[in-house]
Amino acid sequence: MSGSPEDESDFAILSALPIGVCLFGIDGRKRTATQAFYDILKLPTPALRDGASLLDTYLVLAHHGVFGPGIPERQAQTLLAANRGQTQRIRYRPQDGRSLELQILGLADGRVLLTVADQTGSVARRTQAEAQARHMIEMFEALPVGIAVLDTTRTLRLANRRFTELLACPPDMLPVGMTLEQFSAQLKDNSGNVSLSETYLPWQALEVALKPETGGSNNLILETGELVSLMGRHLPTGGWVVTVSPLGNSAPDQATLQRRQSLVDQTLQSLPHGVCIYGPDHRLRLVNRAFLDLGWSRDAEIGDLFDVSPIAKGLADQSPNSPVDPGRPHFLQCKSANGTPLDVRLLPLADAGFACVATDMTAFAGQELAADPACEQMLRNLPHGVLLWNSEHCLTAWNPRATDLLNLAPGRLHFGMPHSELLAELASLGVFGGVEETGPRLNHLLTRDRRQSHAHRRSNRNGRILEIRSDPVKDGGFIVTYTDVTEYRQAEEALHRGKEAAEAASAAKSQFLATMSHELRTPLNAVIGYSEALAREATDRLAAEREGDFAKRAAEFASTINQAGHDLLTFINNILDVARIESGRFDLASDRIEVTNLINVCVRQASAEARAAEVSIWVDIAKDLPVLHGDERRLRQVLSHILSNAVAFTSPGGAVRVEASMSKEGDLRIRVVDTGIGIAAGDQERVFEPFVQLDNSLSRRGRGAGLGLYVARALMAAHGGEIVLTSAPGQGTTITLRLPASRLAQ
Repeated sequence: MSGSPEDESDFAILSALPIGVCLFGIDGRKRTATQAFYDILKLPTPALRDGASLLDTYLVLAHHGVFGPGIPERQAQTLLAANRGQTQRIRYRPQDGRSLELQILGLADGRVLLTVADQTGSVARRTQAEAQARHMIEMFEALPVGIAVLDTTRTLRLANRRFTELLACPPDMLPVGMTLEQFSAQLKDNSGNVSLSETYLPWQALEVALKPETGGSNNLILETGELVSLMGRHLPTGGWVVTVSPLGNSAPDQATLQRRQSLVDQTLQSLPHGVCIYGPDHRLRLVNRAFLDLGWSRDAEIGDLFDVSPIAKGLADQSPNSPVDPGRPHFLQCKSANGTPLDVRLLPLADAGFACVATDMTAFAGQELAADPACEQMLRNLPHGVLLWNSEHCLTAWNPRATDLLNLAPGRLHFGMPHSELLAELASLGVFGGVEETGPRLNHLLTRDRRQSHAHRRSNRNGRILEIRSDPVKDGGFIVTYTDVTEYRQAEEALHRGKEAAEAASAAKSQFLATMSHELRTPLNAVIGYSEALAREATDRLAAEREGDFAKRAAEFASTINQAGHDLLTFINNILDVARIESGRFDLASDRIEVTNLINVCVRQASAEARAAEVSIWVDIAKDLPVLHGDERRLRQVLSHILSNAVAFTSPGGAVRVEASMSKEGDLRIRVVDTGIGIAAGDQERVFEPFVQLDNSLSRRGRGAGLGLYVARALMAAHGGEIVLTSAPGQGTTITLRLPASRLAQ
């Protein structure tokens, strides 16, 4: 590795770590790797040369069996295509029996970091601890004597299977939390099933064993003739430990009974978990050595109040705004006075007391931190706030960004913090609104099913908008992520305002066109009127005088003015129609229309243009067509424009045919078929758009601004009908006007 002294120092630090590290640059090529990386994976150093790509590295690891069975090339490609922003963990066990974990981390600056750690020792310690716990339970259940613990109210707190077997009771007849009186009542009700003689009933023997202050003992004779001994020992806390021991055919001596009794005490004291029991008065009744060794206190005495005990103080320090209520189950992950990480469970008892069981989590916490040193750094630099909650809804991990986004004071979030405490803190900051809104929202968040994914947005008092997601995790807990979407929301609002402005501009344009058209029509009507008068006057003078050329030219000029005026008026009428269509104010007249007459009028209007273009027009109208109800002027406008287009785009010598008939569905079909140049498939929909004209070769004789077909389609739609165009280049065009049966007289 070459570089600055700082780089060499950093590499020396990485080389001293108990994990292997391999770093890739932004270009995806290997920059450096510690010797531990090769040693842990048992790779030869030349296997990964400097400058090797990520793909080459993945192939080497795949051939080495790191990714398990499969095709190495496919495994390498899959990893290369994975999202670099997500950490990938791969655990595997090589042939030498070790437990290894490989992590692939995408760093914030675009580099990629590979780490490998040998977790063989941690896995072995965990397996050993779990095995010891199983062995302890198996030992307790495998004892040849029956053992039970009762509190001052003579309520059962603990019993092994042998206890009920020696009393000849079904296992479910003596559950934890049952009182001696309830047990005795059940035995009396089922005395016919108890394998004890009438003289020595079990409840009578238990009454003797539980003598006040001192306890006692009693022997029972089973039907098989075997003797069993019930011995009760009074505890300093006020409860009892009761043992049931088989005696064979002779009673044991006092020394044997004492040895058996001491076995129970030794079992409790040998448990690897700390145990203490408090009574209904919240005073300490029982505590084992393991509990004291966890660091709460070595000065606890029987009879001490829970409220002033070191355990109460330690839990209160971890949850200052949420006092521990022993009346309901609790699960807390916290630290004792000497810093030992603990898994603490508080369980209510039937007598209104409670038990506290604490487990030392040092080995597991240390293993997680050592196995994932880079994950914590990545978590701290995420742009999203992250809160990880366990299955008991207690906080186990978070990052500084979450504290910032929630507007909490530094250090306010802490390990083991209940979810309810955080929500109460946010409510006090006014995050959920006023007093009336806070209660229902808190209840909704506390009772929400965290096994399902949820997402919502929330605005803070400082104007920040957060997108909040809750997703379940495998251990039964859930993870909550907070993302600041203030800028995205502002961009959405800006887009919405832009859309409204564009719509307003479009409406203003339509209004402008309508106003402009109205203002231009009046003078144009005057021009047309005067030109028509001039033409009539010139014609009369020609007929009367039969001399000179002036009158003839005046007539031609007037005719030209008249035609231009009509063309301009048609154009302005089309613009006005567009404005009406876009504004939604398009009214239709209700006329009785003879279809044959409608077609003949339109054909006559197009005849002069057809003769000039040397195009013939043929008409084929079916007999007895029904009367049509609609706006005759508008339907004439539609058909006239279609005929004009057919003539304009048909070459000399061609023909245009107009057909009218009823369809099988009962609607009226008017078809205009020409032998013109046709329209390409890609342009057939474009011709119905406003202001669209095709290339010059198609419009060499066409006039207008490309509004005719757009208006025609709108007029047909207003009548409940439609226009259908079929065409192909060089094969002519067919346009069908379909008017529904509802428009026809019955």
